[in-house]
Amino acid sequence: MKHANILKKVITALNTNLPNPGNDQVMLRVEDKAVEVSKQNFHKIEPVISDKKIAFIDGGNAELISAPNFSVHFIRLAYCIFQKNKRIQSRQQHFYVLATSSVKEGKIMYKCQIFQGKAVPDEADLVFEATDETLRHGLRHFSISKLGGIARRFAELRMATELCRELEPGSVIVLDGTLEAAVTNEKKYLDELFNAGLDRNVLVTSLAKTTGLLSDKANSFNAVLNELGPEGIWYYHPVTEIKASSYQADIYFVKLHQKSEHVFRFELFKKQQAGDVLGILAANSKDMVFPGYPYGLIITDRLARVSNREKEYLITQLSTVAADDFDKLKRYVNSTNAHHILDRIS
Repeated sequence: MKHANILKKVITALNTNLPNPGNDQVMLRVEDKAVEVSKQNFHKIEPVISDKKIAFIDGGNAELISAPNFSVHFIRLAYCIFQKNKRIQSRQQHFYVLATSSVKEGKIMYKCQIFQGKAVPDEADLVFEATDETLRHGLRHFSISKLGGIARRFAELRMATELCRELEPGSVIVLDGTLEAAVTNEKKYLDELFNAGLDRNVLVTSLAKTTGLLSDKANSFNAVLNELGPEGIWYYHPVTEIKASSYQADIYFVKLHQKSEHVFRFELFKKQQAGDVLGILAANSKDMVFPGYPYGLIITDRLARVSNREKEYLITQLSTVAADDFDKLKRYVNSTNAHHILDRIS
């Protein structure tokens, strides 16, 4: 049977299994209070050009070498600040992370060392049991390679905290992602950020490019809102009442441009008020390369991203610096790189 005929059957089966949007509800956890989808929860957004400074923060990382018992990452942080919808400041900074494994009291442990950089997390917060329940999948220990992303996340939060202390009262912080403390020790960095935001009267927010939220009818919650939402620019709120102490946020869903095909998840520290921040973000989301996504986050992503070319250059640098030791390291690396060799052969 030709591929087209098989794929037609796949699509038919998919459409059969997709539920129709209706009286959907969404809950993040069992203890959270769900709010039924209602057209009354859609609210119009008016774009606003404001004197308020709005700082966008993001990070990127590349794993340079890894084995089951070690991993080396290059991490870059970036921010850009907009005022009256114009970029007035931006900055990049970077650091390296070495993650290694050891045994302590019969348990496999991972720890990190950080080399160079500002706004970096504390090394003591980057020590994990290999079976940490917030990181593992299934019954096995999690991959040591994950520590690069964790270090980057903690560093993004610390950079946001430092910016909070530098910005004028009334300014806004926008992180890429969510405000949930999902990983061991992450709550410390979020609490630092929230406290700085309250002390300086700086609004702490985030915008997630993707979300896997499902409704109680197994629907994509984003898709439900996109279908039921009105024309134009809007936000949807309330969504759910979060009760967990690890998630100090109020959740919105937003469509920030009338031509946007995307609905994004926006979060706000729950002890603060949104004010005109959604209007400011809507005014910043008119770039037709990605309508409905804040231009500040597009720029910050570019500043933070580690390209494949740069990654290959850094790997070459690492192998040159390692010299004779690189042959020893390769014996460890070869335990995990067979798949990459087959990819190159293909």
